[in-house]
Amino acid sequence: MPIILKAYQDISNKQVIANVFSNLLADPAGDRITNDYVLTLTDEELMIEQIGYSEWGAVPEVRQTKCLKRDKIENVRLEDENKIVIKTTNDPKEMVFLYKAPQKEFAQKLCQEFLKE
Repeated sequence: MPIILKAYQDISNKQVIANVFSNLLADPAGDRITNDYVLTLTDEELMIEQIGYSEWGAVPEVRQTKCLKRDKIENVRLEDENKIVIKTTNDPKEMVFLYKAPQKEFAQKLCQEFLKE
């Protein structure tokens, strides 16, 4: 049975400014920065879906999907009260996601799956 965690990432001021300028230059209709994610752990992989919203309303849609095979995931750990950190074998940079309190149980289950291996 898959473990599903709804998460988000912090957005820096630099990212907001870059988004505003790119919208002014490229697409006046604009596009919002997406920082919502759904992490789904199956028996074979961890799927990370980036959730965005259409220009015409608040209809959520999957913008991008990244699939990581379980054997490519080096480490998954919890930090602070609401942070999950994922380290892969092929990228020196860690992926950091935040979650809200009701999602804590799912974050703990996700981490426990990698402690078993």
